[in-house]
Amino acid sequence: MKKRLVLIWRGGYTIDACRKFVARITKQEAIMNRKYIDCREFPSESHCTVAIAADSDQELLDAAVQHAVAVHGHVDTPELRSQLRQLFKDGTPPVVPERPASAPA
Repeated sequence: MKKRLVLIWRGGYTIDACRKFVARITKQEAIMNRKYIDCREFPSESHCTVAIAADSDQELLDAAVQHAVAVHGHVDTPELRSQLRQLFKDGTPPVVPERPASAPA
């Protein structure tokens, strides 16, 4: 469910100042609605460093499946799609990835 921002103009602020405020809030909201999946968080023989982010679950899933099939040799199945969907995280990928629980420090 999307939230709506309603501003009540009470004078003292120019229309341009209001537009800049709305643009900043909208940009922050867009970042918060993004989701990502990051191969760096999962050990693999290829040591893949790809991270994928998108604004919708379906777009992210499609890109992640294409990557998993083309790079990691998986087969596009409903089970793969379900597993990938469970790995989605909110936001954008960090510059330095989280270490998987089984990775040495």
